[in-house]
Amino acid sequence: MKLLNILFKKKPKIRFYSLISAVQTLYPITQSRELKREWISSEKEDYKNRQSKCPVHKLGNIFSINKCPAVHNIMNAGFIMYAPADFKVHTNGDEDTILFSNAKIMPYADYVTTHNEEVAKWLTRNPSQYIFPKVVKVNTPWRVISDNDIIFIQIPVTFNSENRFSAVMGLVDPMMSHELNVQLFWHIKEGDITIKAGTPLCQYIPISRSLLHSLDYVINDLTTTDIKMEDEYLYLRSTMFPETADFQTRVSRMMKIIKKYN
Repeated sequence: MKLLNILFKKKPKIRFYSLISAVQTLYPITQSRELKREWISSEKEDYKNRQSKCPVHKLGNIFSINKCPAVHNIMNAGFIMYAPADFKVHTNGDEDTILFSNAKIMPYADYVTTHNEEVAKWLTRNPSQYIFPKVVKVNTPWRVISDNDIIFIQIPVTFNSENRFSAVMGLVDPMMSHELNVQLFWHIKEGDITIKAGTPLCQYIPISRSLLHSLDYVINDLTTTDIKMEDEYLYLRSTMFPETADFQTRVSRMMKIIKKYN
């Protein structure tokens, strides 16, 4: 019966659609795993080069970020939305003037505009990176419809080497609004910047609405079962050379240990 429930369990449905057909044709929303990050191939070459220079790399002292499950999973989670048209942003250094040049693609709103400083100032507090006091808002023709239990985390495109802007993080609830409009922190204090059509703007990760409000959780001390599971996990790590520990192999073996103790 359990197998039948799994086989016939209804999958949650998500539908993205564009008010402008050409956007869906030319710059469609894609699954995150389809985005080609330029640095990945360079990192792989760097990893191989570091291995070649280390005679004892099989002992596990040479690491690749591409083999990190946390990084791998977040880069491949959810969906990517891209700029549906070119737009230019001008700032002159006074931290007030921000001007836009863009096509009129939206029938009822400007394609690119701002939230004023009075609204944005509560979100632009990041001393490690310059943020223009106003938030750039990109109104897109994209809409989303999903099962009632599905909402989306909006985050910057992960590990994408974009330093001109970053998406403001938030939760997108299709039951409250089905519009997909992106707010961007702007990181250029002075200059004329063109964002080309097809530039990745943000990442949407679907999650269950019910999990936000109905989790059963505990926070407590280490147990003897935890210790046993940790011992098996450490054994797994010690028995695999880095070059044999591909992502899927590591995950499947780790899942075997976790299932044993949970």
